[in-house]
Amino acid sequence: MLDDATLASGPTSSDAALTAKASGDTIRVTGELAFGKVATVTYAVTVNDDAHQGDHALDNVVARTGDDPICAPDSPLCTHHPVNPSAVPPLADTGSDVAGMLALLILLLGGGGAAIVITRRRRRA
Repeated sequence: MLDDATLASGPTSSDAALTAKASGDTIRVTGELAFGKVATVTYAVTVNDDAHQGDHALDNVVARTGDDPICAPDSPLCTHHPVNPSAVPPLADTGSDVAGMLALLILLLGGGGAAIVITRRRRRA
């Protein structure tokens, strides 16, 4: 997760029996939780811009100490959240068709000027 985001707050544990600390791109939770007891580890991140991201995904994996943190398909011990690099809309394209608009304006002005000249010549005749 932290190869694509910066820790903004936390981590904190809802149970004093567990300690949660950030270390590099990992959040380590240590301690012992009684059987059947539930605890929540809370933290917030700010997603980095595209140029400063790793694999463009925010992944969470729960693993026991010594086990590789691998996310098995359909495992309740991990989550995967893709970071869409195109989520930021592109800037507005301003002034891109100025040449076409200018040509149309010149044609309209030229046509209007020609109409005035023709009308004046007909009145004189």
